[in-house]
Amino acid sequence: MELSFKVSEAQYLRAWRLRNKSRSMPRAKLIGLCAFIVAIVVGVTIGVVYFWQRLAPAPVKPGLSGIAIVGNSLPLIVLIGSWVSLAAAFGEMNARRQYRHDPSMQAEFTANLTQESVSFQSTAGVSLESGWNIYESWREGKDVAILILTSGTYLILGLSGINEEQRAELRNILNMALPEKSASENGLLVSRS
Repeated sequence: MELSFKVSEAQYLRAWRLRNKSRSMPRAKLIGLCAFIVAIVVGVTIGVVYFWQRLAPAPVKPGLSGIAIVGNSLPLIVLIGSWVSLAAAFGEMNARRQYRHDPSMQAEFTANLTQESVSFQSTAGVSLESGWNIYESWREGKDVAILILTSGTYLILGLSGINEEQRAELRNILNMALPEKSASENGLLVSRS
């Protein structure tokens, strides 16, 4: 099967998101990890406040310890929340910058996929031909598919110009080449272990 395509910035970002979804931890686990860290920080703060109250010669006002706990924990909670937000925002901005500054990404690509091998050529002079043994998995999104190499890098296939029959043929080739598969939330993740 031969595909000719040009990768747009939106497709590049969708491919980047597909790759990050396949290797990053799910949102629920991330929230749980952050909640666990916050609970540890609050617990340590309570322990420190209790320890200092026992050592203090003068009695401490009863309402002061709750305010101290919140006051001591709040900056760390805000710092962790800011770091997570900035990491997410800068990751996508970096992906956009990579696309815009890489002239080879704005070239016309031709991919030839068979059950034995895959080859890529671009008008920018990039050429690759290999067997399926260097690929670990593949994933499909709205109008893009990615072939993930064992090194963790990936190749993008633009699917906006093909019909459903051609998509079915592509899926068949990819399923034959990378047979072990599992369903994922926003597409099909196929992996070899």
